[in-house]
Amino acid sequence: MHVWTIASLSVHRYWKISRPVTSRFKDTASRARLAILIMLILALLFRLPLFLVELQLKWKPMFRIGRRVETTELLSPYRIVYHSFLDPVLSNFLPFIWMSAFSILTLCEIIKSRHFSYMKFSFDGNDGSFKKIYSNQPLTFLRRRADCIRQRQEFRATISIVLIIVLYLLFHSLQLYNVVRKWQLLLQKKCPTRTDYIQSHIANVLSLLSCSVNAFVFIAFTNRIRSYVQMLIRKTSRSLSNSSDPPHSPKTITSVDPMLVGQNSSDSAFL
Repeated sequence: MHVWTIASLSVHRYWKISRPVTSRFKDTASRARLAILIMLILALLFRLPLFLVELQLKWKPMFRIGRRVETTELLSPYRIVYHSFLDPVLSNFLPFIWMSAFSILTLCEIIKSRHFSYMKFSFDGNDGSFKKIYSNQPLTFLRRRADCIRQRQEFRATISIVLIIVLYLLFHSLQLYNVVRKWQLLLQKKCPTRTDYIQSHIANVLSLLSCSVNAFVFIAFTNRIRSYVQMLIRKTSRSLSNSSDPPHSPKTITSVDPMLVGQNSSDSAFL
């Protein structure tokens, strides 16, 4: 499901950059939860044959879950259609094509923008120039400031798009090779070797690592994660500075209770 999540995030990013005004009002948390719920339901429906066709329940002599030999071990039409065609295409090739297509479209939208150059806004360093621009043409200054902020966001989006594609190829290239290798063995009517099984397990591990890495790349270039990291740094530095301070010396507590003061004075007079 994580590959389709990455593909849907690519579509969402293209929509945010190509339609900034519309997405600002329609991009809500409820729509995001609905999209995630729809993807989860579709993923469960796609994996439903694994539970209905491949597994069987046995109650005698005891309850256990077993596998059907005719669907998991023999080269049946079900295995050829589901595991050799539908699963590789819908889990590997189609999400990669989807993600690459919308990432390229996003890059094209960024390049076509008339304010793409980040160094276009070269303001003077003195405060008088800012005050002069703001006092004479406040709308122009605010518009240019908003465009400058948008340029930074588009620049970070460009970096994240390139990283996503590179990391996807890095973590999933072996899995794509295994799919091509499986089709080659089916056409040649040969059995997989020990090396093929080892490569398949390594590809599964790399795919699991890709789940966490890609999610971090999507949020690493946002202002929210930067503010969160700065807050963690401030809290850590504050706690370290407090722990490194020397312990305070004990202070003498002077009582202001009149009964105790009178008792002390009478004792001193008696002595």
